[in-house]
Amino acid sequence: MAEAYFSSVIALLMLLLAVGAWRLRRRRVTPGAAAAASMHGLLSVDRRAAIEIILEERAAAQDPEDRDGNLPDLEHPRPL
Repeated sequence: MAEAYFSSVIALLMLLLAVGAWRLRRRRVTPGAAAAASMHGLLSVDRRAAIEIILEERAAAQDPEDRDGNLPDLEHPRPL
């Protein structure tokens, strides 16, 4: 009787583990704000500066107004 109970508990735990792994693979898991803040505290000043530069470059690459230049200046150029 105890062996059947033990094996059913093990089977249930394995099923829960498989369902949990499947759910994690279906959605994208990202760290929250607390994890980002703790990582910021662990990094040195040089690495923080490098990360800020990388993020600014990525944001500029995705910003359609800044990709080719400032749009109002391109439409109405100032005389030199």
